[in-house]
Amino acid sequence: MPLQITLDPNELLEYLKVEPGHNDGPINTMLEAAKVEAEMFLNTDFSTVVINEDGTETKTPNEAPPIVKEWVLNRVSEKHENQGAFKNPNFAQLQPHRVYPF
Repeated sequence: MPLQITLDPNELLEYLKVEPGHNDGPINTMLEAAKVEAEMFLNTDFSTVVINEDGTETKTPNEAPPIVKEWVLNRVSEKHENQGAFKNPNFAQLQPHRVYPF
């Protein structure tokens, strides 16, 4: 299940200081890419897993913590400002929330 970060439709545009309708396609792509980067680094999607009586699992998505949302907004802003110039993400802010696989 993908990382769940709920944004008001204009929240990201306000954060980037761009007008609605301006580069919406690329901005949405940057948002999805930033979510994937965060999820891959964190090794979690913050879902709650419940084991049913029949042994199957039910996964319920939960909203990511605000610090993760802030990181994603910052990452999109960085990507938007540096279009065409590849920059490695700084995961320091997410490090405390990372789940290490065994």
